[in-house]
Amino acid sequence: LDDTVTVGESWQYDVSSVFSDPDGDALVYSFSGLPSWVAVNGSTLSGVPDSGDVAQVSITVTAADPFGEFVEDSFTLTVKASNLPIRVASYGPNGTHWPGQVSNIETPYMYDTAVPNRIEVTCSWPAIQTAIKGLTSAQVNEGVLILVQPGDLGGGNSASDSTDALLDVGDKGWTKRVTVAPRDGWGTLYDSNGAKVTRINKICLSGIDFQGGLRMVSCNMHAIARCRVSGYMNCYDRKNQQTDYQDWEFVEVVKSNVITNVGDADVFQLQVAQNGAQADTLRTVVDGCYFAPNYMSGGSSAHQDTIQFLGTNAHFFDDTTIQDTVVFSSNRCAVNGGLTNSVFRNCWLNSRKSNQIGRYPIPSGYEMLDSAGVSQGTKGNITFDGGYIMGSLSSNQGIDVTPYDTVINGATIDYTPSGHVAPTSGSWIVDATLDGVTNPGLPIEPTDLYLDSIWGQ
Repeated sequence: LDDTVTVGESWQYDVSSVFSDPDGDALVYSFSGLPSWVAVNGSTLSGVPDSGDVAQVSITVTAADPFGEFVEDSFTLTVKASNLPIRVASYGPNGTHWPGQVSNIETPYMYDTAVPNRIEVTCSWPAIQTAIKGLTSAQVNEGVLILVQPGDLGGGNSASDSTDALLDVGDKGWTKRVTVAPRDGWGTLYDSNGAKVTRINKICLSGIDFQGGLRMVSCNMHAIARCRVSGYMNCYDRKNQQTDYQDWEFVEVVKSNVITNVGDADVFQLQVAQNGAQADTLRTVVDGCYFAPNYMSGGSSAHQDTIQFLGTNAHFFDDTTIQDTVVFSSNRCAVNGGLTNSVFRNCWLNSRKSNQIGRYPIPSGYEMLDSAGVSQGTKGNITFDGGYIMGSLSSNQGIDVTPYDTVINGATIDYTPSGHVAPTSGSWIVDATLDGVTNPGLPIEPTDLYLDSIWGQ
């Protein structure tokens, strides 16, 4: 029965799984020694401890049948302190989001001095590769931080034919991720060229300033956290590489500069079933992120989205969570693509040109289409949970599909969606005065000074 829970985590235990009556009679449970944060519902105990609940307590369970026969057993419940920041909801990064808060894959925090295995390496991708390859499962299960000395990692670049910065490292069977982080904190580790990583599993790259792009090929259960990416980001599977893609996490990832381009190029593209691969992607997380737009060359017919979840007719991004995230639309869309059974929670999403050109002026010779939308192409069962939507919702799935099913917790939009893009459950708060500038106001711009203040040690 003994169990352990970390401060801030949800805990639940059903004691009926360890008691039974030889006659098959129904049992009634009673408890003593329960801490105040634990609630009782029949045979189930649950709750979320806070920092004042750190302790080790003994809980006694009594199981009784209708005839007065009973048995008792005790177990120890340990509440341990968390070295993770306490999560605070926001629009964009604020230094409190970290991988694992949504996916529940434990990911050592980049500044946690209590992680048992702290391995320092020189500033190069080969040094990181060698360090990860040398890990044992026992070390990973205890917790590992790969701490990289300051400097330029010197990746080849993020092109599809570039040399891999990391290749075939990590293991989906590990109980935790391995975190790669700058030894001296944010602002001391960068890659001036951009990088490509292939088949990395349960690896978290954190605190890196990618001054080019970042390409992730056939990776699984990986995370990118507290990184700035100045070029394009791509994350996709490849035929016969892996299957059952899941738990891709992008947490406090920032792309704050405008990119201008003449061709089809999305700021952040995630793709399933690429080159004939046959796999859905489950539980992708985009949390506390900030994405500036692309602007296309004037007169171009380029298809440019800020975030594109590129699926197929048969394969989608299922159970995706996009929360506390800011997205400014590129010329076609803010967030596009194959999402199903997914949620936008507390997001700030804009596709109105007038709302964003104050922060991101359109350079001479480039343009943003007036027809740009907030969300297009979703496959269905999408929830909007709070947040602000400035721009239109649409779907290319046909009038028989209602893609935006549920609206809850005061989600606010600047027009009244109708027809097949109207919700089937709940309702929008419609505020035609939303302008993204004064109402509700522009999100905090992730400048160098701001990122230093929230991501620094």
